[in-house]
Amino acid sequence: MPSPAQDAIKASAGGLFALCALYPLDLLRTKRAAESSTSNENSKKKSIWQEFAFMMREKGISELYRGLYLRAVHCVFSDLIYYGTFSMLQNRKEGRTPFENGTLAGIITNVLTIPVDTVSTNLQILESENRMGTVEVTRKIYREHGILKFWHGLAPACVLTLNPAINVAVFEQIKSSVLLRKQRRHLTNDFVQLSVFEAFVIGMISKAASTILTYPMIRVKTLLLKASEEDKVEQKNLAKNETPSETRGTLSSVAKVIRIVLDHEGVTGFYRGMYVQLLRGSAGSGLMFMVREALT
Repeated sequence: MPSPAQDAIKASAGGLFALCALYPLDLLRTKRAAESSTSNENSKKKSIWQEFAFMMREKGISELYRGLYLRAVHCVFSDLIYYGTFSMLQNRKEGRTPFENGTLAGIITNVLTIPVDTVSTNLQILESENRMGTVEVTRKIYREHGILKFWHGLAPACVLTLNPAINVAVFEQIKSSVLLRKQRRHLTNDFVQLSVFEAFVIGMISKAASTILTYPMIRVKTLLLKASEEDKVEQKNLAKNETPSETRGTLSSVAKVIRIVLDHEGVTGFYRGMYVQLLRGSAGSGLMFMVREALT
């Protein structure tokens, strides 16, 4: 059995490979999830694929990789913590299920990594004409919103520990069944493992299940991490004791974000951009588990 450190390194290597291979989809997924009902109507009419073609044609291929460095740092850092913690908890055999261990590992990971996620999310959604570097974005968020903004999405992020927990639990459950069938088919108790193709398919299935169940909170989290100009306008209005605009609420709490989405987009608003998340997340999970199993 691999040590927690070995398991974490293999998982982070797989996660980084998946991120680099699919980063344009990650960028477009974040941009779509961060759109609000106050977005420019013209941009809302574009499909995600039209937006992809526009960015390629008007801004060049480099635009599709904006923010990759910081997102890669977050990916490696969070995967090392998550899978290292998960593997350590699993090895301790204290009676917890893989789902419970995954949830606990996710909470620990989010507390430590969400500031990096906040900065990388804002780097991704910045318009190219307003492009800033990592340090500039970090200073801007701190100056305009304070230190707590870096942990603003922590509540939904902790709820979203269900996502990787479901992903890992479903993967491990299907993996165990497949390996058991392989042993019975070959009438052996020797060590068997998944093929890279099997790992890829099972990884896609497990991530699709976790994404469908948790996507509404993924959207809420993205909106909470967003440090937009609308936030500043709303804060100024509140400071002057003015009535806030119905279309410009500050995304300051989970309850308020949920209300804004319901008021302006309806229930379907919680699923804006989900098909891109499914495509990116499922393919990314498949690639990550494929690399992880190949390194076993």
